[in-house]
Amino acid sequence: GRANYVDDESVAETTAPLPEEILESDEVVTLEPSVEESLIEEMTITEPETEETTAEEEKDALENIYNLLLIGVDRRDRSWNGNSDAMILITINKNTKKIYMTSFMRDLYANIEGMGIRKLNHAHAIGAGPMLVQTLQTNYGVAIDNYASVDFQSMQEIIDILGGVPIEIKDYELPSMQHYGIYSAGTYVLNGQQALGYSRIRHQGNADFERTSRQRVVLQALIQKAKSMNALQLANLANELLPYTTHNLSSGEVLSLLTDLPKVLQYEIVELRIPEDGSYHSWNEILIPNDINETVSKLRATIYATKEE
Repeated sequence: GRANYVDDESVAETTAPLPEEILESDEVVTLEPSVEESLIEEMTITEPETEETTAEEEKDALENIYNLLLIGVDRRDRSWNGNSDAMILITINKNTKKIYMTSFMRDLYANIEGMGIRKLNHAHAIGAGPMLVQTLQTNYGVAIDNYASVDFQSMQEIIDILGGVPIEIKDYELPSMQHYGIYSAGTYVLNGQQALGYSRIRHQGNADFERTSRQRVVLQALIQKAKSMNALQLANLANELLPYTTHNLSSGEVLSLLTDLPKVLQYEIVELRIPEDGSYHSWNEILIPNDINETVSKLRATIYATKEE
Protein backbone atom coordinates (compact mmCIF):
# COMPACT_ATOMS: atom_id res chain seq x y z
CA GLY A 1 0.00 0.00 0.00
CA ARG A 2 3.00 2.32 0.41
CA ALA A 3 4.26 1.58 -3.09
CA ASN A 4 4.21 4.32 -5.72
CA TYR A 5 2.34 2.15 -8.23
CA VAL A 6 1.31 3.71 -11.56
CA ASP A 7 -0.97 1.85 -13.94
CA ASP A 8 0.33 1.90 -17.53
CA GLU A 9 -3.02 3.09 -18.87
CA SER A 10 -2.92 6.19 -16.68
CA VAL A 11 0.43 7.40 -18.08
CA ALA A 12 -0.26 9.99 -20.74
CA GLU A 13 2.27 11.07 -23.34
CA THR A 14 3.84 14.48 -22.81
CA THR A 15 1.98 17.25 -24.59
CA ALA A 16 3.69 20.25 -22.95
CA PRO A 17 6.88 21.55 -24.59
CA LEU A 18 10.04 19.96 -23.19
CA PRO A 19 12.60 22.27 -21.55
CA GLU A 20 14.61 24.09 -24.23
CA GLU A 21 17.98 23.02 -22.82
CA ILE A 22 16.85 19.38 -22.97
CA LEU A 23 15.79 19.66 -26.59
CA GLU A 24 19.15 21.21 -27.44
CA SER A 25 21.20 18.63 -25.54
CA ASP A 26 19.19 15.74 -26.93
CA GLU A 27 20.24 16.59 -30.48
CA VAL A 28 16.77 15.89 -31.90
CA VAL A 29 17.26 14.34 -35.31
CA THR A 30 15.68 15.82 -38.42
CA LEU A 31 15.96 13.75 -41.59
CA GLU A 32 14.60 13.68 -45.06
CA PRO A 33 11.65 11.22 -44.95
CA SER A 34 13.30 8.88 -47.45
CA VAL A 35 16.53 8.75 -45.43
CA GLU A 36 14.66 8.08 -42.19
CA GLU A 37 12.56 5.35 -43.82
CA SER A 38 15.70 3.67 -45.14
CA LEU A 39 17.37 3.67 -41.72
CA ILE A 40 14.23 2.38 -39.99
CA GLU A 41 13.99 -0.44 -42.53
CA GLU A 42 17.64 -1.31 -41.94
CA MET A 43 17.08 -1.40 -38.17
CA THR A 44 13.87 -3.46 -38.19
CA ILE A 45 14.25 -6.87 -36.56
CA THR A 46 13.67 -9.86 -38.82
CA GLU A 47 12.23 -12.68 -36.75
CA PRO A 48 13.95 -16.00 -37.58
CA GLU A 49 11.82 -18.92 -38.65
CA THR A 50 11.76 -21.59 -35.94
CA GLU A 51 10.56 -25.16 -35.80
CA GLU A 52 7.35 -25.63 -33.82
CA THR A 53 9.06 -27.86 -31.26
CA THR A 54 11.79 -25.26 -30.72
CA ALA A 55 9.16 -22.55 -30.23
CA GLU A 56 7.44 -24.69 -27.58
CA GLU A 57 10.74 -25.25 -25.78
CA GLU A 58 11.43 -21.51 -25.78
CA LYS A 59 7.94 -20.80 -24.44
CA ASP A 60 8.49 -23.24 -21.57
CA ALA A 61 11.90 -21.71 -20.83
CA LEU A 62 10.48 -18.19 -20.72
CA GLU A 63 8.20 -19.20 -17.84
CA ASN A 64 11.36 -19.28 -15.69
CA ILE A 65 12.56 -15.86 -16.81
CA TYR A 66 11.58 -12.47 -15.40
CA ASN A 67 12.63 -9.12 -16.87
CA LEU A 68 12.55 -5.91 -14.81
CA LEU A 69 13.72 -2.65 -16.40
CA LEU A 70 15.42 -0.31 -13.93
CA ILE A 71 15.33 3.33 -15.01
CA GLY A 72 17.40 6.23 -13.68
CA VAL A 73 15.74 9.51 -14.64
CA ASP A 74 17.65 12.74 -15.23
CA ARG A 75 15.40 15.38 -13.71
CA ARG A 76 15.45 17.73 -10.73
CA ASP A 77 11.71 18.39 -10.54
CA ARG A 78 8.44 16.75 -11.60
CA SER A 79 7.45 19.26 -14.27
CA TRP A 80 8.29 16.65 -16.94
CA ASN A 81 9.08 12.93 -17.24
CA GLY A 82 12.83 13.39 -17.66
CA ASN A 83 15.30 11.62 -19.96
CA SER A 84 16.30 8.11 -18.89
CA ASP A 85 20.07 8.28 -18.44
CA ALA A 86 20.29 4.82 -16.85
CA MET A 87 18.46 1.85 -18.37
CA ILE A 88 19.40 -1.53 -16.93
CA LEU A 89 17.41 -4.65 -17.77
CA ILE A 90 17.54 -7.10 -14.87
CA THR A 91 16.87 -10.64 -16.10
CA ILE A 92 16.27 -13.29 -13.44
CA ASN A 93 16.82 -16.58 -15.26
CA LYS A 94 15.92 -19.61 -13.14
CA ASN A 95 16.99 -21.92 -15.96
CA THR A 96 20.63 -20.81 -15.77
CA LYS A 97 20.46 -19.59 -12.14
CA LYS A 98 21.93 -16.26 -13.19
CA ILE A 99 20.97 -12.61 -13.04
CA TYR A 100 21.78 -10.79 -16.27
CA MET A 101 22.32 -7.05 -15.89
CA THR A 102 22.08 -5.43 -19.36
CA SER A 103 22.75 -1.71 -19.79
CA PHE A 104 21.14 -0.02 -22.79
CA MET A 105 23.09 3.15 -23.51
CA ARG A 106 21.26 6.49 -23.45
CA ASP A 107 22.50 7.44 -26.96
CA LEU A 108 21.39 4.14 -28.52
CA TYR A 109 19.29 4.21 -31.72
CA ALA A 110 15.53 4.09 -31.22
CA ASN A 111 12.54 4.43 -33.51
CA ILE A 112 10.01 5.89 -31.05
CA GLU A 113 6.34 5.51 -31.94
CA GLY A 114 4.93 8.82 -33.14
CA MET A 115 8.35 10.50 -33.00
CA GLY A 116 10.65 8.69 -35.42
CA ILE A 117 14.39 8.26 -34.90
CA ARG A 118 15.72 9.58 -31.59
CA LYS A 119 18.20 8.64 -28.90
CA LEU A 120 16.74 5.89 -26.70
CA ASN A 121 16.62 8.06 -23.58
CA HIS A 122 14.13 10.40 -25.29
CA ALA A 123 11.38 7.75 -25.11
CA HIS A 124 11.04 8.26 -21.36
CA ALA A 125 10.74 12.03 -21.79
CA ILE A 126 7.76 11.46 -24.09
CA GLY A 127 5.84 8.69 -22.29
CA ALA A 128 7.71 7.75 -19.10
CA GLY A 129 8.18 4.05 -18.22
CA PRO A 130 5.50 2.55 -20.49
CA MET A 131 6.84 4.31 -23.60
CA LEU A 132 10.43 3.32 -22.81
CA VAL A 133 9.41 -0.30 -22.25
CA GLN A 134 7.49 -0.35 -25.53
CA THR A 135 10.40 1.24 -27.38
CA LEU A 136 12.92 -1.28 -26.07
CA GLN A 137 10.63 -4.19 -26.88
CA THR A 138 10.00 -3.14 -30.48
CA ASN A 139 13.55 -1.98 -31.24
CA TYR A 140 15.59 -4.63 -29.39
CA GLY A 141 13.35 -7.68 -29.20
CA VAL A 142 13.20 -8.16 -25.43
CA ALA A 143 10.00 -8.91 -23.53
CA ILE A 144 9.86 -6.74 -20.38
CA ASP A 145 7.55 -7.75 -17.54
CA ASN A 146 7.78 -4.62 -15.38
CA TYR A 147 9.74 -1.43 -14.81
CA ALA A 148 10.81 0.62 -11.79
CA SER A 149 12.23 4.14 -12.03
CA VAL A 150 13.98 6.57 -9.70
CA ASP A 151 15.11 10.17 -10.09
CA PHE A 152 18.25 11.72 -8.60
CA GLN A 153 16.77 12.48 -5.17
CA SER A 154 15.09 9.09 -4.81
CA MET A 155 18.29 7.21 -5.66
CA GLN A 156 20.18 9.12 -2.97
CA GLU A 157 17.49 8.28 -0.42
CA ILE A 158 17.57 4.56 -1.30
CA ILE A 159 21.35 4.35 -0.90
CA ASP A 160 21.26 6.24 2.42
CA ILE A 161 18.54 3.90 3.77
CA LEU A 162 20.87 0.97 2.97
CA GLY A 163 23.74 2.64 4.82
CA GLY A 164 25.81 3.57 1.77
CA VAL A 165 27.73 1.38 -0.66
CA PRO A 166 31.43 0.41 -0.76
CA ILE A 167 32.96 1.61 -4.05
CA GLU A 168 36.57 1.72 -5.27
CA ILE A 169 37.48 5.19 -6.55
CA LYS A 170 40.25 5.26 -9.15
CA ASP A 171 42.84 8.00 -9.62
CA TYR A 172 41.37 9.28 -12.87
CA GLU A 173 37.89 9.60 -11.29
CA LEU A 174 39.07 12.02 -8.59
CA PRO A 175 38.43 15.26 -10.55
CA SER A 176 34.71 14.44 -10.39
CA MET A 177 34.70 12.94 -6.88
CA GLN A 178 36.56 15.82 -5.19
CA HIS A 179 33.30 17.75 -5.33
CA TYR A 180 31.90 15.09 -2.98
CA GLY A 181 34.78 15.20 -0.48
CA ILE A 182 36.96 12.39 -1.86
CA TYR A 183 40.52 13.48 -2.63
CA SER A 184 42.51 10.25 -2.97
CA ALA A 185 42.02 6.88 -4.67
CA GLY A 186 40.80 3.96 -2.59
CA THR A 187 37.67 2.16 -1.41
CA TYR A 188 35.05 4.24 0.40
CA VAL A 189 31.55 3.67 1.71
CA LEU A 190 29.74 6.26 -0.38
CA ASN A 191 26.58 7.94 0.86
CA GLY A 192 23.66 8.60 -1.47
CA GLN A 193 24.94 11.89 -2.83
CA GLN A 194 28.45 10.53 -3.38
CA ALA A 195 27.23 7.30 -5.02
CA LEU A 196 24.95 9.25 -7.34
CA GLY A 197 27.83 11.54 -8.28
CA TYR A 198 30.04 8.49 -8.94
CA SER A 199 27.41 6.82 -11.15
CA ARG A 200 27.08 9.98 -13.25
CA ILE A 201 30.80 10.46 -14.05
CA ARG A 202 31.30 10.64 -17.82
CA HIS A 203 34.12 13.16 -18.32
CA GLN A 204 36.81 10.77 -17.03
CA GLY A 205 37.51 7.33 -18.42
CA ASN A 206 35.62 5.96 -21.42
CA ALA A 207 32.78 8.53 -21.45
CA ASP A 208 29.24 7.13 -21.29
CA PHE A 209 30.46 3.56 -21.92
CA GLU A 210 32.23 3.58 -18.56
CA ARG A 211 29.38 5.46 -16.92
CA THR A 212 27.07 2.52 -17.59
CA SER A 213 29.67 0.29 -15.92
CA ARG A 214 29.69 2.54 -12.83
CA GLN A 215 25.90 2.33 -12.66
CA ARG A 216 26.16 -1.46 -12.58
CA VAL A 217 28.90 -1.26 -9.91
CA VAL A 218 26.54 0.71 -7.65
CA LEU A 219 23.69 -1.70 -8.37
CA GLN A 220 25.87 -4.72 -7.60
CA ALA A 221 26.91 -3.11 -4.30
CA LEU A 222 23.23 -2.68 -3.40
CA ILE A 223 22.55 -6.33 -4.27
CA GLN A 224 25.45 -7.43 -2.06
CA LYS A 225 23.84 -5.54 0.82
CA ALA A 226 20.59 -7.42 0.30
CA LYS A 227 22.22 -10.86 0.04
CA SER A 228 22.63 -11.24 3.79
CA MET A 229 18.96 -10.47 4.53
CA ASN A 230 16.23 -13.02 5.20
CA ALA A 231 12.70 -12.85 3.74
CA LEU A 232 11.31 -10.76 6.61
CA GLN A 233 14.18 -8.28 6.45
CA LEU A 234 13.76 -7.98 2.66
CA ALA A 235 10.02 -7.34 3.10
CA ASN A 236 10.73 -4.60 5.66
CA LEU A 237 13.33 -3.11 3.32
CA ALA A 238 10.87 -3.14 0.40
CA ASN A 239 8.37 -1.34 2.62
CA GLU A 240 10.94 1.45 3.07
CA LEU A 241 12.23 1.61 -0.50
CA LEU A 242 9.16 1.22 -2.70
CA PRO A 243 7.75 4.71 -1.96
CA TYR A 244 10.92 6.14 -3.58
CA THR A 245 10.27 4.35 -6.89
CA THR A 246 7.71 4.78 -9.64
CA HIS A 247 6.74 1.38 -11.03
CA ASN A 248 4.03 -0.82 -12.52
CA LEU A 249 4.43 -3.87 -10.28
CA SER A 250 1.15 -4.93 -8.70
CA SER A 251 1.14 -5.85 -5.01
CA GLY A 252 0.90 -9.52 -6.02
CA GLU A 253 3.97 -9.22 -8.24
CA VAL A 254 5.91 -7.50 -5.45
CA LEU A 255 5.03 -10.28 -3.00
CA SER A 256 5.97 -12.95 -5.54
CA LEU A 257 9.37 -11.34 -6.10
CA LEU A 258 9.99 -10.99 -2.36
CA THR A 259 9.26 -14.70 -1.90
CA ASP A 260 11.89 -15.62 -4.51
CA LEU A 261 14.52 -13.02 -3.55
CA PRO A 262 16.48 -14.88 -0.84
CA LYS A 263 17.23 -17.66 -3.35
CA VAL A 264 17.58 -15.46 -6.43
CA LEU A 265 20.05 -13.10 -4.75
CA GLN A 266 22.54 -15.96 -4.57
CA TYR A 267 22.63 -16.30 -8.36
CA GLU A 268 25.75 -15.32 -10.29
CA ILE A 269 25.51 -11.85 -11.86
CA VAL A 270 26.49 -11.43 -15.52
CA GLU A 271 26.98 -7.91 -16.92
CA LEU A 272 26.12 -6.96 -20.51
CA ARG A 273 25.92 -3.74 -22.50
CA ILE A 274 24.11 -2.78 -25.68
CA PRO A 275 25.85 -1.95 -27.93
CA GLU A 276 28.90 -4.14 -27.37
CA ASP A 277 32.35 -2.84 -28.29
CA GLY A 278 33.02 -3.09 -32.01
CA SER A 279 29.38 -3.82 -32.91
CA TYR A 280 28.12 -0.31 -33.70
CA HIS A 281 28.83 2.92 -35.52
CA SER A 282 27.98 6.48 -34.53
CA TRP A 283 25.79 8.76 -36.61
CA ASN A 284 24.76 12.25 -35.48
CA GLU A 285 25.77 11.15 -31.94
CA ILE A 286 23.37 8.20 -32.10
CA LEU A 287 24.88 4.73 -31.56
CA ILE A 288 23.63 2.42 -34.30
CA PRO A 289 24.22 -1.37 -34.16
CA ASN A 290 26.00 -2.59 -37.27
CA ASP A 291 23.66 -5.58 -37.54
CA ILE A 292 20.45 -5.28 -35.52
CA ASN A 293 19.50 -8.94 -36.01
CA GLU A 294 22.88 -10.14 -34.78
CA THR A 295 22.70 -7.78 -31.78
CA VAL A 296 19.20 -8.94 -30.83
CA SER A 297 19.90 -12.61 -31.50
CA LYS A 298 23.00 -12.61 -29.30
CA LEU A 299 21.24 -10.76 -26.47
CA ARG A 300 18.23 -13.08 -26.50
CA ALA A 301 20.39 -16.20 -26.70
CA THR A 302 22.19 -15.04 -23.54
CA ILE A 303 19.37 -13.78 -21.31
CA TYR A 304 16.81 -16.36 -22.52
CA ALA A 305 19.16 -19.34 -22.16
CA THR A 306 17.28 -22.54 -21.32
CA LYS A 307 19.85 -24.37 -19.21
CA GLU A 308 22.98 -23.91 -17.14
CA GLU A 309 26.26 -23.90 -19.03
